[in-house]
Amino acid sequence: MPTPEWRYEKAERVVKALCRGLAEAESETLQGELAVALHDSLKLLCDAIAEETPSRGNVWTPAMVDLFREQPEKCGQWLALLNEPDFKPDYHTQ
Repeated sequence: MPTPEWRYEKAERVVKALCRGLAEAESETLQGELAVALHDSLKLLCDAIAEETPSRGNVWTPAMVDLFREQPEKCGQWLALLNEPDFKPDYHTQ
């Protein structure tokens, strides 16, 4: 069975690829499809974080998708922020 670290690594790669796609997508239909995939990938990534470090609790919020979708060029910054031990999703997604 894959470890949380392995699942995080794979989900992170997908999130980065989706951010690149969102940054370049011109079609609203394509942007919508990429946003759905981004939602799923971010959820998997956050689940891996919660499993790997239960003391952090659940770092997932659906509003997080908007941060990545609206500013895909900042994907690396959002991911770095998500990895901070004291990250609280509600603070950044309001």
